[in-house]
Amino acid sequence: IAYSIMIMATLGISVEYLQGYFFSYGNQCQFLRSYFGNFTIARRYGMKDIHAEVIYYGDEFKYHIEDGNKVLDSHEQDFMNIDNDKILGEYAVVLMEDGTKHLEVMNMKQIKQSWLQGYGYKENGNGTHQKFTDQMAKKTVINRALKQIINSHGDVFVQEADKNTEDIPKQ
Repeated sequence: IAYSIMIMATLGISVEYLQGYFFSYGNQCQFLRSYFGNFTIARRYGMKDIHAEVIYYGDEFKYHIEDGNKVLDSHEQDFMNIDNDKILGEYAVVLMEDGTKHLEVMNMKQIKQSWLQGYGYKENGNGTHQKFTDQMAKKTVINRALKQIINSHGDVFVQEADKNTEDIPKQ
């Protein structure tokens, strides 16, 4: 319990603000950083804003890679393309306080693979991921984009504490 509280304190986030959760795993208390916790930490490290969008079948989506960085060229979407059964992928654009941008792009195969690492997603289930696929996929690509900021900033203690909130063993 004390170790989990220490991890939360080291990250500077709070369960009171839904930035993380305590849960029991076997006979141990674990702390898991939440989606909101990721936002809090990323803002502390210079994130100004982040936006995510769905890429549907029929959309015109283009990006290029410049010096190893993905750069969004355009995304044109027809209202009639919006259909959760026709999602090809998602992307998130992070704007940093210094004006730089980071583009994270994931196709649905990558997103579903990410979901399989957790507990809530079942491939042929009828849960939140199936009912709100667009929103759950947005959260996934946002978390992936924020992970790069979190893992590349801050001191070693915060990075180690952050890693410990991701490496929750599966049963």
